[in-house]
Amino acid sequence: MAFTQRPYRSRTSKPCDACRRRRTACIRGEWADACALCSHRGVQCTFLTEPTRRSKPSAPGAPASEPEVSTQSALFSIREDSSDQHRTSPASQSHTLPHVTDGATLSDITLSPGHSFLYSGSSSDQDPHLLRHLVYDRSSRFGNTRWAVWRMGTGTTLSAPTYFTIYPNDHLDVHTSMYSTERINALAPHQDELIRLYYTYVHRSYPVLDPQEIFVAKRAAGYLPASLLAIVYLHGSHFWHESPLSETNPRPALEKLDGYILTCLAHESHTPNIAVVQAILLFLHTRPRWVRAPNHPGTWALSCMLVGVAQDIGLNLEPSSWTLSAAERKLRRILWWAIFVHDKSIAHWLGRPSHITSQNWNVSPLTLDDFADAEGKLSVETVAWANAFRALCTLSMILSDVLDTFYTIRSNFDRIPVHEAITKAQPLLYRIDAWKQEYPLLEGADKPYIITLRIAALGLITSIHRAVFGALRSPRQLDSQLEMQLVDNIAIPVQMELIPLLAALETTSVTGLWLSYNKGNITLIGSCLIALVLASFSDENFRLRRELLMTFRNRLEVLVGMHEFVELPLRRLHLILEEIFGADVGSLNRLKEDCLAFPRWAGD
Repeated sequence: MAFTQRPYRSRTSKPCDACRRRRTACIRGEWADACALCSHRGVQCTFLTEPTRRSKPSAPGAPASEPEVSTQSALFSIREDSSDQHRTSPASQSHTLPHVTDGATLSDITLSPGHSFLYSGSSSDQDPHLLRHLVYDRSSRFGNTRWAVWRMGTGTTLSAPTYFTIYPNDHLDVHTSMYSTERINALAPHQDELIRLYYTYVHRSYPVLDPQEIFVAKRAAGYLPASLLAIVYLHGSHFWHESPLSETNPRPALEKLDGYILTCLAHESHTPNIAVVQAILLFLHTRPRWVRAPNHPGTWALSCMLVGVAQDIGLNLEPSSWTLSAAERKLRRILWWAIFVHDKSIAHWLGRPSHITSQNWNVSPLTLDDFADAEGKLSVETVAWANAFRALCTLSMILSDVLDTFYTIRSNFDRIPVHEAITKAQPLLYRIDAWKQEYPLLEGADKPYIITLRIAALGLITSIHRAVFGALRSPRQLDSQLEMQLVDNIAIPVQMELIPLLAALETTSVTGLWLSYNKGNITLIGSCLIALVLASFSDENFRLRRELLMTFRNRLEVLVGMHEFVELPLRRLHLILEEIFGADVGSLNRLKEDCLAFPRWAGD
């Protein structure tokens, strides 16, 4: 049968001469006089060239021709590739995300089970200088389902538009079962109750997920990878004793998924998205199955992967002017600050170089509006934990400057003159004082997120004074009077703030997630107290400093079995104490028995 040329029904559907020459879609509004390309060039559309006759169809088995660019798909506003070679699996077909609180659908979010949205940086091969010349449709898309570009905003005189390239996951070595929930469904009964427990006891300490109703909608639509769901259920299960279902149902044994989750995250880093970032963040705050003397293995390597995945999807960029749903814009900002806090805190704790530099991100500080619902409303409780998270982010900015000032490879804080070290330290201490004035909520001691803040501030103050003390210890700069002053700067906050805080935890019922940064800051303080003991220059100094150290140690020991975050700092403390003071360090046998009896989960 001969193929004849289909007549055009109207000038609106007929491509103009310029678009025909470029073989691109002629995108023109219903009442527009010129298409997008001609409007971009500032010329009028012409229709002088006639369409060419189509060739015969390919023989069976012949390679499929390149798909034409179109503007009809709900996902990219482009046509789906119809060739068998590029069809996606049923698990990665387009879904329709139910409308959530801000009316978001698949067309204005960057979460798709079938595609990944990768940031196109200024020095990449597909850089903005190239991408700005493409002709975008009304939804700011160009391309097809094998490769597409999404222009975020139109740019301003001060900044150029941001571009994301979109690829199908099957071109990115996708983990084919990442959205399959069969395995976790078999191990996690009562999933709705686990989610409720998560949002009641975990989300307030670490608000890195969508609001609960949006999270549940994404789960129902199949948009969340199994790793994220498993981690949410795992965190919720730690508070199973707070559920009315615990009276008749045992705690779900989800720790069996640890290895599975870690394997999933390694694969999912190939197809990065917001859900993968959330899963990594939450995995880094899971309770360890066993607490041993070394720092938790793999923490730094996984933290580096976290930063890489975040930069892959452009979380380090301010999204406020982008053509995304309001919910995603808020979530992207919160996630970036959570990543910033994590990178700086873990780099500080482990003595590693931070992977986030000030030149490579521009996300503005969080506001309460970032935590508000679609109607801009906040509950009293939400204001409390949102301000606590904002305070942690602000404190991490100071921490970042402390790391740059004293703890880079080239800072040489132990070789600079002590008075120069004091000059560098003073502005940082002033900033911490101002921070305390800005966030008066630090007086509380009944919420995990407030206690975390207080311990983080004490750890940072200790770290600044420790750097100055290290400069003083240079053989050429010994000054006993100045040393006494610096020791007091370290010892007094511990004695007047930290030890009373730990004592209050003995009798205060505090339920919620303890961030892993507590462990790092308390470990750092304990190590610093040991260094002061070893640096004593008289018997009286030795006695006073040893007494403070033992008081600190004893407070931690009492809390074993009550709060899981004290166990690692206590074990780290005893690594050195046992060698210095021998078995007489006190109650070591009982301490070990208490640690073994600490209730975590079956199988330990």
